[in-house]
Amino acid sequence: MPNVRYQQARFTPHTFYVAGYGCGFHTTYGLMGQEFFCYAIYDACREIERIMEVLSETVVRITMVAAEEQLAPLFFIRDDIAYKDKLMFSPQFLREIFLPML
Repeated sequence: MPNVRYQQARFTPHTFYVAGYGCGFHTTYGLMGQEFFCYAIYDACREIERIMEVLSETVVRITMVAAEEQLAPLFFIRDDIAYKDKLMFSPQFLREIFLPML
C-alpha cells in the first residue's frame, strides 16, 4: 500500500488521509458502464452477482492488508447508489444484492 503512505505524507499535517475502497458494487458497474450493468442485473443476474462477489473478496483482502500495515485507525468503504434526489437502482435490488455485500 505504498500509494496510501504517499497520500498520507502528502496531506499531513493539514488533513488525515483515510484509505478506502468500494465494496464491489460500484466497481462492477463502473467497469461495465451503468447502462449495460442495468440491463445485465435482469438478464444475467447470477453472473453479475458472481462478479460483484469476486470484487468484494478482493476488497476484503485489501482491507486486511491495510489493517496489518496499520495504515489508519479506520478504512472507508464507499459505493455510489443514488443521485442527489433518488436511488440509481430499485430498493428491492439494493436490499437483495447490495446490502448483503456490505
